[in-house]
Amino acid sequence: MSEAAMNRLHPVSMLYFAVSSLKESLSYTWVIPLLFVLFKSKSSQSPWFIAAAVLLLLLVILSVGWLRWKSFVYQVNPGSIYVKSGIWVKKERWITPERVQSVDSTVRVYDRLFHTITLTLEAAGGEKSGMVLSCISQEEEERIRGVLLQKPSPGADAAGQVPSEEARITAVDLSEQIGIPLRDLMLHSTLSPKFGITFVLLFSGLMKIWDGSRRDAEALFAKLPLWLGPYWILYSLLLLAAVSWIISLSITLVGDYRFTLRREEDELCIERGLLEKKKTTIRQKRIQSILIVQRPLQRLLGLVSIQAVVIRGGEKEESRKTSVLMPILKAKEVPVFLRMYTEYRLTDSYRHLDKKSWRHYVVLPFFVGLLVCVPIVLWVPRPYGGLGLLIPILAFILGWMEFKHVGWWIEEDQMSIRYGTLSRRMVIMHRNRIQWSRTTQTVLQRRRGLASFKAAMASGKDAMKVSLRHVPANEASKAMVWTQSKKPT
Repeated sequence: MSEAAMNRLHPVSMLYFAVSSLKESLSYTWVIPLLFVLFKSKSSQSPWFIAAAVLLLLLVILSVGWLRWKSFVYQVNPGSIYVKSGIWVKKERWITPERVQSVDSTVRVYDRLFHTITLTLEAAGGEKSGMVLSCISQEEEERIRGVLLQKPSPGADAAGQVPSEEARITAVDLSEQIGIPLRDLMLHSTLSPKFGITFVLLFSGLMKIWDGSRRDAEALFAKLPLWLGPYWILYSLLLLAAVSWIISLSITLVGDYRFTLRREEDELCIERGLLEKKKTTIRQKRIQSILIVQRPLQRLLGLVSIQAVVIRGGEKEESRKTSVLMPILKAKEVPVFLRMYTEYRLTDSYRHLDKKSWRHYVVLPFFVGLLVCVPIVLWVPRPYGGLGLLIPILAFILGWMEFKHVGWWIEEDQMSIRYGTLSRRMVIMHRNRIQWSRTTQTVLQRRRGLASFKAAMASGKDAMKVSLRHVPANEASKAMVWTQSKKPT
């Protein structure tokens, strides 16, 4: 493989390598205070010494970034991407189309300045199998996508000829696309957990400040009635809720602004982001299962969130096991959405739990709640100790809700399982994409003819698992046999 055929990344990618080296070295930060202890002296405690140490550290990080950039070269071949990297230990890697799980692109702030794109290649094979090509041109990004996703080069068809304008328009019209309007994105921000978490954090922070500086807080709370009137407590909570909503909306807009899902043949392309423009490409055959989530407030408004379980092997934080296909969608539109963008389908028929499963979901949690509430009632001062009586009552109610909601259905090559209490989830699995499955049966379950079934759609420590607890033993066996009778692909 000739050196002349190799390509280098844009020089600004040295910043990416420097930051990556800094993140990788965080586990060695304990060395810094140790050095200060070893060289404890008046000179080592002076500002000049600290500034020189920080400057030396920055020079080391920038030097490592430069060396990693200089040693990183790649080559785009007709059927693979070859990458050579490493300062002391030289690494050579090939990524072929059949091993690619997804191709993600991100336009960061510094990418906009230099008109570049950061490309992340997710490949099967473990945690270290991903690859990042930082700061490449848009033309290079499209060329790499064409190789890995087995598409013709930009502006040419399979025969290498440039298509006519009419052909381009027809190709665009054939692609299906759906987006999220700004008003729906604002509603999604309000219904998401980010709003509640932000409100609780702000409220807790204010209470902490009040406890830490009692005099100033008392002066502030004495002025609030004068500023806001007799209903100052209500107005303060509303103001806190408004600030929390603004923060939650800002986080949502940064991550999901102009969220667009587009289907191109057998691939799904997701584009989103405000400061960083992100583009994720997922092959439909790589989707292991579909997860439909419906939180309490979403249920009241008839909305859901749809996620896809995708096996990924990258090192990035974004390389998690689920990808959001649609953050917010009307529940009545889910069947059409699945039919249009996935190979999965929604069912209306479900098998429910028998009455003999009732004790496992309701009675046992109720008695556990009783055991927990007894010491609370006895030892916590009145009247707060009486609140412990709510624990078994809540356990009974939540157990009853889960018992009534659990359901499953097997048809041909897919299985649907729904579960949950206040937040409800539905998993749709394809038989050929289940990694492993098993059934278990305890002594209590054996007496009542019950068993539990568990299946995983992705292997490893972050496996996506779903369970059917305390179902009839024959149903658990039927599900196990169904997973083992996979069709050849």
